[in-house]
Amino acid sequence: MATESKLYIQNDGKLLATYSHATQTTVTVVRLNQNGTEDSGFGTNGKVTSQVGSPSTYDFTKDIIVQPNGKIIVTGSSYSSGSASDYLVIRYNSNGTIDNTFGSSSNGIVVTSVASTDEDRGKSVKLQSDGKIVVAGSSCTG
Repeated sequence: MATESKLYIQNDGKLLATYSHATQTTVTVVRLNQNGTEDSGFGTNGKVTSQVGSPSTYDFTKDIIVQPNGKIIVTGSSYSSGSASDYLVIRYNSNGTIDNTFGSSSNGIVVTSVASTDEDRGKSVKLQSDGKIVVAGSSCTG
């Protein structure tokens, strides 16, 4: 059973969905055509699964948005050990491949810690009028 999900309707009417499961160690994004069929032009049969960290890292998605250039931004959290988690942002190209021009490591993934022992959770993503990406969320200790 999915513990988190978010839907986004693209300008062309296609539906993007991202979801997480309580034991998920990957990020999943699905795109459907207007008639509900899987979009064969996106990932494999309309689905993309991305490994963020090691197979023991739990990744949760909370929000999804599409930039004017068609690139897809997914945000959430990446848990690396115990109760510590970090903000997670992934950018995909419109065909579902990871955008390797995004992030300082050129791997399409940004993981940001507010504090090393905190639960940092990216919960919402928006775009500023100048195109900059803004992620809001929470951070708590204990």
